[in-house]
Amino acid sequence: MFKEMNTYFLDEPEYIEGINSVQVILKNNILMRRIRRHERITTLISKEWKSLSKEEQTALEYIYSRGQITTKQLSSLINKGTTSSKKILQQLCEKGILELIRTSKNDPN
Repeated sequence: MFKEMNTYFLDEPEYIEGINSVQVILKNNILMRRIRRHERITTLISKEWKSLSKEEQTALEYIYSRGQITTKQLSSLINKGTTSSKKILQQLCEKGILELIRTSKNDPN
């Protein structure tokens, strides 16, 4: 736990001992978590990151934190239609950054 918190530049846990219990307080710094996530993604695809559109970067950040994305989810994130979202994801596949995994041509995943 200490290592993970240190990795994300979070404060160390606070312990409060009671008579029959111990309370642990974990402080979360969402801004630092976002910065570290962004840094990690840019490290993984360093050469391509700067050449990607904002929408492509948004898709990759979402995928990094959740493991997958649907065209509908991307549409909601970037405020564009599913056709635009599908095209963005296809471009990321063509660039070799993403791998398309679906059960059929109409699969939204």
